[in-house]
Amino acid sequence: MAFPEIVIRSVAAVEVTRRLPGRMFVSFSPDGKAVATAAVDGEDAAVVLDLESGEERFRTKARPYTPWNAAFSGQENVLAVGAPDGTIGLWDGETGAEIRQLQEEGISASGLALSPDGKILASVPGSFSDATLTFWDVTEGECLRSVRNRGGWMSYVRFSPDGKVVATLGDGSCCADGGVTLWEVSTGLAIHRMKLPDDSSYSFAFSPDGKALATAGGDHAIRFWALPSGAETTDPPGHLFCAVEMAFSPDGMTLATATGRFEKVRIWDVPTGREILSVPGVWPLEYSPDGRILASGL
Repeated sequence: MAFPEIVIRSVAAVEVTRRLPGRMFVSFSPDGKAVATAAVDGEDAAVVLDLESGEERFRTKARPYTPWNAAFSGQENVLAVGAPDGTIGLWDGETGAEIRQLQEEGISASGLALSPDGKILASVPGSFSDATLTFWDVTEGECLRSVRNRGGWMSYVRFSPDGKVVATLGDGSCCADGGVTLWEVSTGLAIHRMKLPDDSSYSFAFSPDGKALATAGGDHAIRFWALPSGAETTDPPGHLFCAVEMAFSPDGMTLATATGRFEKVRIWDVPTGREILSVPGVWPLEYSPDGRILASGL
């Protein structure tokens, strides 16, 4: 049986340049020369793989369960890893040395994100029993604040490009507040909620300039919302299946979307909303910092 793979694809040539063993998530290092993903050799750890050689640079400490998420900071070379046992760990992205554990135990850390300057980490548990968004001081290892989402559980979190806002994903199938919520990082206040027509949301992405948010819902449509107003602007044709992950190119001109199975990774022209390319692949999905490479599952 073949291991799950992370496919590294040249955007310009639309060709696969490397296949790496990985699953669950993919995150590029700040210099774009390595990716973090979940190990596929039976050990429940995150691994950082070199793109040029394909060799493993290091792996994080094994946990009782496979890590659900990991993210590099945009500026500092720090890797954050969250696992179903509730642990959230920080690792030096260059040496692989463990920096600290922000959370030793608790409800599963299914969603996490590091601020662009690497100073704050946001996490959500992705649990029906806990609808808490937590902000952590990365340097001191302390909890800055925790806020509860009145609408229900959250499963995904991302920082805006300027680091002043985070967005979280809700699920209307289990609560009254499906959609995407914007939170002010400095206060923890909910400042806007974007409700999708079918009350169900699957993924979202901030545009690189922070002026728009793209969302995907159960109606198979991709929508764009103007920020900070939250007004819906336009949407391209729907994905054949629900887009469970999406990523803007660094220049903001294209949007890549991926499904969980049965489908392809599609690339959309943002100004026109037209599909310009489709290639074999599924989630996870991320562009390299320079936009020349697209990594996806297969």
